[in-house]
Amino acid sequence: SLTSIVIGDSVTIIGESAFFNCTALKIINLPSVEIISSQAFYNCDIEELNLQSLKYLGSQSFYANTNLLTINFPNAIIIGSGSFRIHCTKLKTVSIPKVEIVGSEAFFDGSQFVTVAVPIAIVLVIALLIILYKTKFGYEIRATGFNKDAAKYAGMNYRRNIIVTMAISGALAGLAAATFYLTDYEIYSAVKQTSLPAMGFNGIAVAFLGCVNPVGAIFSSILITYIGVGGSYLDTTYYSSEIGNLISAIIIYLSAFSLIIKTIIGKISFKKKSKKALKEVKEADK
Repeated sequence: SLTSIVIGDSVTIIGESAFFNCTALKIINLPSVEIISSQAFYNCDIEELNLQSLKYLGSQSFYANTNLLTINFPNAIIIGSGSFRIHCTKLKTVSIPKVEIVGSEAFFDGSQFVTVAVPIAIVLVIALLIILYKTKFGYEIRATGFNKDAAKYAGMNYRRNIIVTMAISGALAGLAAATFYLTDYEIYSAVKQTSLPAMGFNGIAVAFLGCVNPVGAIFSSILITYIGVGGSYLDTTYYSSEIGNLISAIIIYLSAFSLIIKTIIGKISFKKKSKKALKEVKEADK
């Protein structure tokens, strides 16, 4: 709930993560501060920065200050990497006349959601398609998944296939989590978060909606993500905050019902074809 900060002339250094995630903080008065360390004002709501004595600005120090309009650092020499990165889209005026070094992505906000995770996902989809549909190992995995008893009868090591499949799934989930937190899309901090997001069940829903196909999983994951993120931006005065999850659940249930109906229709069609073939055989015998 902190909204303003006034610090006396005796303070010259603001430490790392000093005001991390003070989301209501709008006004800071730091007349003698010369050094602001990394993530000092991470995810605050500051609108104007006029720091006359500042010389060094640490990395991600004003990261995700979405309402920042004006920056005036007349004596600053070094601006750290990612200092004003992510959603500082309202920034109109920047005055840093003596700056000598501006770090990488200091003011970057172009495509922060397109990380290295995107090409990695595409490469993995292609690799999985080749393994599953073009190799003996992939055939055994699919056969075990469809019917482990039939796979056992065919001489396949179904226990090994189950364990290897679970290991590959766990590795893919771990890689997804790594790209989520190590690419600056999301930064994990014990101050900001006390637990990891529960995405496991979303992964099951995505796989199911994508018909357990690597290519289908890409499109279903995009759909579920857009619904989930979009739901969080809805006005909670009129809509519940869980509306995104509700829409996702409805889509998944409808997809399940369509598969059930498809299976029922397939069985009915198979019975009709069997009766017709049997009738033709009997007529041929006559």
